[in-house]
Amino acid sequence: MPRGTTRHRAGGRGGVLQRSLAGGSALRSAAAALAGRPVGSALLPTATARPFGVRTFTSYNHQRLAQAERSLQEEPNSPQARADFYRVLLDLNRPEDILRHHRALGPSSEPEIKSLVDVAQRRLFKDHSETHMRLNTQTFESKFGRPQSPPPGGPRPGPPFPFEQKEQQPIPVQIVQNKSWFSNFMAIARFALFGYLIVMFARNFSGESGGQKSNFESRLAQRSTTTFDDVYGCDGPKQELQSAVDFLRNPTKFTRLGAKLPKGFLLTGEPGTGKTLLARAIAGEAGVPFIHVSGSEFDEVFVGVGARRIRDLFKSARANAPCIIFIDEIDVVGSRRSKSSLSNNSATLNQLLVELDGFTSQDGVIIMAATNFPQLLDPALVRPGRFDREVHVHPPDIVGRVQLLEYYVRGIPLEDTVDLSRLARATPGFTGADIRNLVNLAAIGAATAVPETHHVSMEHFEQARDTIIMGAPRQSAAAFTPKNLAVTAHHEGGHALVSYYTKGSMPIHKLTVLPRGQALGMLTSLPEADQINQTREELLAHLDVALAGRLAEELIFGVDNITTGAASDFRQATNIARSMVMQFGFSPLLGHVHLEEDKISSETKNIVDQEVRRLLDESTTRVKKLLASRREQLVLLADTLIEYETLSADDIQELLDTGKVRRPAPMTTAITESRRQEQAATVAGGSGAAGKMSGVVRGPVAVANKADA
Repeated sequence: MPRGTTRHRAGGRGGVLQRSLAGGSALRSAAAALAGRPVGSALLPTATARPFGVRTFTSYNHQRLAQAERSLQEEPNSPQARADFYRVLLDLNRPEDILRHHRALGPSSEPEIKSLVDVAQRRLFKDHSETHMRLNTQTFESKFGRPQSPPPGGPRPGPPFPFEQKEQQPIPVQIVQNKSWFSNFMAIARFALFGYLIVMFARNFSGESGGQKSNFESRLAQRSTTTFDDVYGCDGPKQELQSAVDFLRNPTKFTRLGAKLPKGFLLTGEPGTGKTLLARAIAGEAGVPFIHVSGSEFDEVFVGVGARRIRDLFKSARANAPCIIFIDEIDVVGSRRSKSSLSNNSATLNQLLVELDGFTSQDGVIIMAATNFPQLLDPALVRPGRFDREVHVHPPDIVGRVQLLEYYVRGIPLEDTVDLSRLARATPGFTGADIRNLVNLAAIGAATAVPETHHVSMEHFEQARDTIIMGAPRQSAAAFTPKNLAVTAHHEGGHALVSYYTKGSMPIHKLTVLPRGQALGMLTSLPEADQINQTREELLAHLDVALAGRLAEELIFGVDNITTGAASDFRQATNIARSMVMQFGFSPLLGHVHLEEDKISSETKNIVDQEVRRLLDESTTRVKKLLASRREQLVLLADTLIEYETLSADDIQELLDTGKVRRPAPMTTAITESRRQEQAATVAGGSGAAGKMSGVVRGPVAVANKADA
């Protein structure tokens, strides 16, 4: 017997089941046609048959099939034998053979046989619906042929062998699904949207559509109506940029002498100082078109778009020459390149450099740019021949602030008490944008004031200034408790008293205990004029004033009752002392040197720390001596500050000179109003149902007040 072949004898007529497993190839079933075969013939041929199932059949499965075959041959009309044979075929996953046997033997009324046939049908046609799973008689007859009727009086023929030689043809099944008009419409809409996105992407990438120019190329140059007369607080930059105006007005004045105007002007400075306004003023003075773009307009996700827009921009400038190109926030596109820079950003910057090199002074085009961070620009961009003229726009000085205030208050009704010169002194470092915001906030405060007023007063300007510098006022019940008020008043009174009696300190503007932003109170000082340099005496006075708040708390309440409110004062004092030692050369041990924190030795750092500590200790000694000698005035100043909430410089001088303030105290203050609301909440919280309802809203305030008391 060949290897891999198994034979089983079935019945007494020599029926043989033969399984060929040689070679491990895919198994295919084969069977001899049984039409006209005598009843007693074997169900399985004696010749070598093709594989029955899959290659993983075991001898146990062959024995089961042979046994079921013998049983069916011995009892052809036995429903049990027929059911056993079908069950074995189901285990071997041959549902098509069950259907073939069923058609050959005819229908059966046995429930078990019907169930097995239904299972075979479901396996054969899987997930089709019940309509597709039931095959009509004509389909079965055309597929498998009609069963042969037995001769009269003769035995019924046995079932045909389940494996025919001819290959089974699949039954075609076609599923037709009717779609609604809405489904068809959505399919068309999706297709149209997809096509539209493709077209828009192509238009954005190529920059052209239907012969139209791109956005930058078709951008019309604007005519600026702004002149130098509309620019205040920038006298120095205006003089530097006057040469650009003269060149645009009369270029032959320069070319006949061989002079060449710089190609690019780079305007630097803090935000809000008027860089864009200056560029517009130059275009307005020269009467030439003004093309204004932002650096962020060149920053796109698509590769090549930024470089293309640079080309379109300069192409438009050549078409409108003479003109001015102004690129705002140029650090977005012209930042310093590195190895990790994106190729798209580098390509945009490279294209900008190429366009700058392609211009000559005879083209009549001036390129101006503005940035707040000139240190971030690529060195190739600011070299001579490109942006070779840097104009720094400083915040306006006191004269410029007065001019800006006069310009922005036009059309605003002011009270006679408004002093713009004093207000300009109170706003050092304010830019033009800050001053415009100051005037607007003052007008808003006057419009919302109670009682209603028709003019903007100096008080409204003061409140607007404090809001910009320190933040909006906050009605904090915890800050208005007697304990916290006393600590804050003596703390701020210590600052004011030391500032008043220390030579070199700035004049006092006002003193308040109203909380703003993160501060519970503040002392405001006004310089007589804009300070460019500071003397050693002035720096030491700043140290004394900064430390006076904590030392006043210690003097009045004791060492164990000092608070954490002096953290910002200590930071300011330490920075001043460290700058005196490391930058200004005010240390006798280190001498006239400029030191950097990360470039000094550990020994030098120790000396720096010792000198900083010495300056702070000496300042502490001076302040303690001054406060101890004027303790009564400190207490008087703190009590008056609690009563009035805010004291002006005249009030403080009058109080320290005469012991009282002549103007009457306000009837209603933020402190008294807060205490009135606290008392109302306490009363409402302890009475009836209304008190319970009020306790939900005001409970935390009442609890906090009780705890503080």
